[in-house]
Amino acid sequence: MLLALLLLATEPAVLTELTETTVTARRPSQCSAAIALRDHVPLEQKLGTQAFTVPHLSAAYDHVAYLTADEDDDARTAWRAALDTARRDHCVVDLFFLAHGDDFVSWYASIPVNERPRLRFVYDTGAGDLRQGARWIDEGARSFVGHPGGNVAPVFYAFFLPAFLDGARLDQAVARANERTKKTIDAVRSFLADGEPEQLWRGTRAEIVGDVHLIGHRP
Repeated sequence: MLLALLLLATEPAVLTELTETTVTARRPSQCSAAIALRDHVPLEQKLGTQAFTVPHLSAAYDHVAYLTADEDDDARTAWRAALDTARRDHCVVDLFFLAHGDDFVSWYASIPVNERPRLRFVYDTGAGDLRQGARWIDEGARSFVGHPGGNVAPVFYAFFLPAFLDGARLDQAVARANERTKKTIDAVRSFLADGEPEQLWRGTRAEIVGDVHLIGHRP
């Protein structure tokens, strides 16, 4: 309900941008791959995330693996297989974890170094998963974006992904998405409890670990 209010409160021009943005594909000379993992959530959330994400990723990367967990399978095996495929094809990889939170960096750390593809960028919507950023850099990522606490990351993600994949510099894409997310939270302030907008903003405000000058999806 809260997420629906936040999206509906967005000014019409921004809603149009979210639904009609066309990503300009820029194919790098080296193979690029995106692997996105959606956790097990209600079906309408799975379908909504997939409908938004897949067209953007498909326009920007040479190869896309979009994985969805279910009640019996966290999709870790399929995720590892997608990484193996990217390594075999000599692709540079960006990872998108569209999940409430998990220790995904430990999944990656468990893979022998000589069995990993070249990792470039990681985004994680999980509440508090910003704390994993330094570990992702240690494991080879150039840049990580995450959220510090309980959040409305889907709102940020809706603003961030199109801008980042259209070639914006990472710090600029994050700053712009943060600004629009805060405006969206403020727009539904009257529907929230005292102090809740500030709490949501503190938990949602995305931060970068690593290279802030990374450009779009390019290696």
